Amino acid sequence: MRSFWDDMTAMRSLYSTQMDAASRACGLARVELEILLFLANNPQYDTATDIVERRCISKAHVSQSVKSLEQRGYLERRYAGDNRRTIHLHLLECAQSAVDAGRQARVRCLAALLEGFSEVEKELFRSYLSRISDNAWAQMKKGED
Repeated sequence: MRSFWDDMTAMRSLYSTQMDAASRACGLARVELEILLFLANNPQYDTATDIVERRCISKAHVSQSVKSLEQRGYLERRYAGDNRRTIHLHLLECAQSAVDAGRQARVRCLAALLEGFSEVEKELFRSYLSRISDNAWAQMKKGED
């Protein structure tokens, strides 16, 4: 009998396969595509620190990827007002095709995972997953305190 952890590994592997194909098609490193998707899907979180904390990507990978994406014209760094300490990352129009490819890969992955589920089952799954996620974030926050 498979364990929950084995199942998580299989789902993560499917996701990786889909995202790796999308990143290769766009000519981006996987972490670069993940950063573009994060910024596109979470406009309220637009700093490197936000990416590190919410996507659990190392500071070094985020820093290197942001620099590469900036050099290639996918994003730019901006300051908000007079605050020169916090750099905000802004997606440029050039990034849209990569964002679209990443989103399509995620849709394909989720469709494969939920194949054969009824709409009611999908909604129940979303509800359960939301509760599980809330519990995970709460436990991680407790560890920070």
